[in-house]
Amino acid sequence: LAGLITPDGLQKPLPNLEQEKRRNHLSATFETLNIEKNRIPEFSLRFSLLHPAVTSVIVSISSIKHAEPLLKAALEVEPDRESFAKLASSFQGK
Repeated sequence: LAGLITPDGLQKPLPNLEQEKRRNHLSATFETLNIEKNRIPEFSLRFSLLHPAVTSVIVSISSIKHAEPLLKAALEVEPDRESFAKLASSFQGK
């Protein structure tokens, strides 16, 4: 699903039914968590950085305009096992 968890990517048709199901589950989870579609990239970066074992995340940025909110999001995150576990369980439907 790399590259598809973006505001535009959530709208693109997928060739594989299994990928479509996974993306629909993620989209529903974002809605449940009240995450606006335009904030999904920032949320995704924060989610990755919450895991205590993660020391870096590689992102693809096409412009300075896209980089600024991601940089701000990255600077606001501290690794936190409890927050990571809560968010991870919401994506798993637990």
